[in-house]
Amino acid sequence: MPVVMAQQKFMEKYRKLIINIFTFAIGNLSSKIVLFLLVPLYTYKLSTAEFGNIDLVLVKANLLLPIISLCINESVFRFAISPNETRIERKETFTNSVIINSSGLLILVLLYILFDFKKDNNKLFLLIILILQSNQVLIAQFIRAAGKILNYSLNGILKTLVLCLCNVYFLYFKNNGYYGYFYSIIISELFSIILFIISNSVYNNFHFKYFKLKTIKELLSYSLPLIPNTMIWWIINSSNRFFLDYYWEENLVGLYAISIRLSTIITLVTYVFMQSWQISAIEESNHIDRTRFYTTVINNYYKLLITAVSFFLIVIKPFFIVSISKDYFSAIFFVPFLLMSALYSGLSGFLGTSYLVVKQTSRTLFTSIWCGLAGIIFNFLLIPKYGGIGASIANFLSFLFLYIIRKWDTKKIIDIKFENWSIRFDLMLLFIQISIFYIDMQMIIFMSIQIILFIIIILHNYGIIKKYFLMIWNMIFELMKKRRKDAEKKYKKN
Repeated sequence: MPVVMAQQKFMEKYRKLIINIFTFAIGNLSSKIVLFLLVPLYTYKLSTAEFGNIDLVLVKANLLLPIISLCINESVFRFAISPNETRIERKETFTNSVIINSSGLLILVLLYILFDFKKDNNKLFLLIILILQSNQVLIAQFIRAAGKILNYSLNGILKTLVLCLCNVYFLYFKNNGYYGYFYSIIISELFSIILFIISNSVYNNFHFKYFKLKTIKELLSYSLPLIPNTMIWWIINSSNRFFLDYYWEENLVGLYAISIRLSTIITLVTYVFMQSWQISAIEESNHIDRTRFYTTVINNYYKLLITAVSFFLIVIKPFFIVSISKDYFSAIFFVPFLLMSALYSGLSGFLGTSYLVVKQTSRTLFTSIWCGLAGIIFNFLLIPKYGGIGASIANFLSFLFLYIIRKWDTKKIIDIKFENWSIRFDLMLLFIQISIFYIDMQMIIFMSIQIILFIIIILHNYGIIKKYFLMIWNMIFELMKKRRKDAEKKYKKN
């Protein structure tokens, strides 16, 4: 009987993780797929040089955001989600986080005025985006920590819808090009902030009476070690754009930027999973069977990611041929290794959650420093000679290196058992799929080989895929059943 109860508890934890993943997926995957489909619009309405310039501005924003905000959004989530945190303490966490974030933004605005960047449109757009994104991320993390996952997800859907409509309006109808792209980002970020504040009454959690130096010190002691870690992730993910710009030209940056956006479909899958996994990992941090739970989840996660990458290796070439402007077509050769980068970035993030659970953020920094150094070396070795393909391979090797280091380092925290032989078989098939991307052959032969390899991977992981499909199907069925019952009760009352 105790064994049965333990198994039921284990499955309940697993089911809760799946529910969170499904909920986050509603708000992220569904909306981001729309952005994925906007890529053809960008390729026809923006030149490779324009898109390269846009990407460099956004890359700079990604670098400066953790510095300006002091990564305080990470503290908001970690402290506000704690089960021991009282209602007053959550308000203290939010209030002091807003004060820290606002202080950083005030310094940024003063620097902008002092150095008189008013004539530089790029710097003006950068300033506005940093102000909006730092506030949006902070509020979003607080909402997520409060358990309002549905609100969080719906906001993501509506924000993306606004971004999509603005892109179509400014790029397609108004032909605003470069400026229209930035107008769309600014309007969507502002919309998201206002919607969060109104729909969740966020303002009720802020008051200067909750200001406490002790709380500020606690929040900063957690977030400050994450700043160099975030900057190192920037080096791994984004510094290659500046290498490309220096050794080659802005046009190649634009091509690489498009390939990044097409490969982000896997990044989005890992992002949705991590949003859910962080909650489950923290909640299960003190449970006896957490090793078994971690082992089951990461092995399934690994195989499902491989299956997802395998599928996108089939569809990406037809998508390019049908949808992408000829000026951008050479970007297709950067995509396969960027998909692999996303795969190992997701796995590294999973292992990195172990540091978050035990609040050892310094270990996150330690492993990321080695990865950042490896990334710089790979960029120096590969980009000057091989351009965009070199950048994509360097990116992949950096994340593979990070995964290997964290796999070794996290054994000190939790001893995860990997299904090595099964995973290696899938990876072998995946690399065969990648290799034929660079062989000149007829489309029918290319597609036939890709589909056969994908089917083998599907059959090999059939049990896992079937289990997840049934769990999601049952959840949808239960949700529909519950709603029907609620509607019947409401009807009877009336």
